[in-house]
Amino acid sequence: MASRLTFANNFTGRIPEFLQSLLADLSRWALLVSIAAVGMKTSLRTIFDVGGQAIVLTVIETVFIAGFILFGIICFIG
Repeated sequence: MASRLTFANNFTGRIPEFLQSLLADLSRWALLVSIAAVGMKTSLRTIFDVGGQAIVLTVIETVFIAGFILFGIICFIG
């Protein structure tokens, strides 16, 4: 939610600068905590028990998402 408010501020300019910074930091910490929570529930043994196809699919999805983000950075920022 914090990232949505920050995004909205880029178009409207109605959120003060200090609040925008606070919301951006809050968004980063929320993402960090959620990634850590997922990591704590993940067991490598369970991943390997699922099989090679699931691991390959996960790697392909990760590469696709990274490529999509890189494409966006190159097209819209660079």
